[in-house]
Amino acid sequence: MAKVFLLVLAVVCGAVAEVVNENALVQLDLTQAYPILSTKIMATSDEAFTSYTFLLPKELKVASIKFTDADSEQEIAYEKKTTLKATEYVLSFEAVTKKQIVVDYIETNSVVPRPKTLSEFKTIEGDYTSLICPMSMYLTKSCQVVVEHSTGIKVLSAQAHNTVGNNTAIGPIDDIEPMREERVQIHFAPKVHLKIESMTHIIDLPTVASNARVEDWFEGATNEGPFVEKFSRADFQKNIGNYPNAIGVFEMAFDARAEHFIYKDRSGNISTSEVMLHDENVTLMALPRYPLMSGWKTEFMIGHDIAANVIQKDGKVIVKLPQLKEAIAEKVIAKVYLPDGAKYTKCTGLGKVEVTERDAFMSFAKRAEVDVQFENVNLMEENLFVVEFEESVTAATGTLVVFSAYISVVLIAFFLFIEYSA
Repeated sequence: MAKVFLLVLAVVCGAVAEVVNENALVQLDLTQAYPILSTKIMATSDEAFTSYTFLLPKELKVASIKFTDADSEQEIAYEKKTTLKATEYVLSFEAVTKKQIVVDYIETNSVVPRPKTLSEFKTIEGDYTSLICPMSMYLTKSCQVVVEHSTGIKVLSAQAHNTVGNNTAIGPIDDIEPMREERVQIHFAPKVHLKIESMTHIIDLPTVASNARVEDWFEGATNEGPFVEKFSRADFQKNIGNYPNAIGVFEMAFDARAEHFIYKDRSGNISTSEVMLHDENVTLMALPRYPLMSGWKTEFMIGHDIAANVIQKDGKVIVKLPQLKEAIAEKVIAKVYLPDGAKYTKCTGLGKVEVTERDAFMSFAKRAEVDVQFENVNLMEENLFVVEFEESVTAATGTLVVFSAYISVVLIAFFLFIEYSA
């Protein structure tokens, strides 16, 4: 009854409900390749409200944004809107007078200022400016910020702050007016990280075989870490996975049942890699042909086989992108080739979906190609979605018939050749 009363009250008074951010706790993690922000907001109102609008500056690019109810730990549904000045995330929930919301996201376009002249490449230091307190449509009474960082950085803030070890506390900042941007500038040496312009994830589902083929193509993979003039090949070989200004290994995590790995670039196959089996996954330590220095780009492909019954069951296929350490992909296209004759029904997960029909190899049936596109994908965490389809009852039989006919023609031709060439 209480929920019903609040809902009725929200309908009557929701339009005039004045929401206030009583307090906000912002945690900014600068120990990773890309800045990670987690903001916990306590929103209150004298009247019941059923929505909350979170804002980000329009020029800010983010990945993996998520809104969670702090009490129930359930994700909150939202609608994304773009205005002239900001990107709005409108959250919807049941009528309440108080709600604690947790906002998590990764900034992907403000890691290090890009050098404009050649001389600027000679420094490994950079200034990072972050939006720390919520840019909100509502008054924020108090905001406390905690920055986790490496040793030796300088926090440049007009607000009161205190640094102890690898943590800096800023604030509290009181009475932040609606639509006001509260920023902090931090001077630090960034980590080596990988930005990928385009990634294509391909899954080829079998019609009669037992294994599915998976390939990941990475284009424009750029080391956007700090630039230094000195490079020691000997030191690099000793610290191949932890060299300060060069990437010497791509560390990728796959399903624990993945096998038959192949790793190649434009020049051909690369054999300098190692596979490590863990309980929860398989880690591939793929060594590039040459160390990837700051600003250098490369293109490579990693493929593997996996049992079809692991990812495909009852007309559903689980599409899981590989996890790549310290990497963000600006654009991802996942291509799923369904079994011969299968009909696409739907895709559960975010992304733009396009479906095209193609001729199947050695089959009378058509084959559907499902393309799902994403932007600003954080490859450091798990990314998956599900494609559903209706399987064809006759496609497998048709494929076997065509294959048998093909083998028969080859054998007949062979025996005729032997007969008449003798």
